[in-house]
Amino acid sequence: MNIMRKQEIRKYRVSDANLVQKADYIMGSAHRDLVELSVFGVSAEMLAAVKETRDHFSNLPADVELAAALTLASSLKRNKARELRVAARKIAKRAQLKYGDSHIYFTMFGINNLSRQKDQLLLLTAREVVRVSGLFLPMLASEGLTTDIISEMNMLTIEFDQLIDKKIIAVNNRDQAVVERVEAGNKLYAMILNLGGKGKLCWENSHPVKFSHYVLTDVSKVKKGNKPQGFFSNL
Repeated sequence: MNIMRKQEIRKYRVSDANLVQKADYIMGSAHRDLVELSVFGVSAEMLAAVKETRDHFSNLPADVELAAALTLASSLKRNKARELRVAARKIAKRAQLKYGDSHIYFTMFGINNLSRQKDQLLLLTAREVVRVSGLFLPMLASEGLTTDIISEMNMLTIEFDQLIDKKIIAVNNRDQAVVERVEAGNKLYAMILNLGGKGKLCWENSHPVKFSHYVLTDVSKVKKGNKPQGFFSNL
């Protein structure tokens, strides 16, 4: 059973790209000061774990990429639905022209309100048009209905069904990626918070310059005369 896990809340306010840059900056400082930081539990293995988390986070697909894939899937499905409606009407209208609006041979096609039918109902209607047109082929051959036309309608129905599935997959992929990106970003954020805190602890009474290398203030959020406003301001 696939149980959706509760989505984490994003714990950092900087952009994803900025978070990666800040991770690179603090890792560089920590590699330089590895000997001094070792007394606070910082090791090469720890920094390797931070880098692995940083790389995983950085390599996750960007939302703009997934949004574009979803837009494309929606567009292809919408265009196929339009094509499917045209084909269904052309078949059913043959029965309407031959037998009239109220005749059972026309109403069985079920194309009333076709333009307003949503995906799943449209798919059911399209399948019914294929089935009924096969039954009525001998009676509608005089109106130009052929096995090739029915086969084409059937293929459009199959393609539409597949495009519905592809859009659902695109939606799910984007939703899942949002969850994964927030979780990975929060994990990286926690790691550099910890590493930055240890760097400040190491140099706070002995080396102001090196101490400043672990103060990861988000300068884009600093206003003149005010304290830093970003989440990184407390590092």
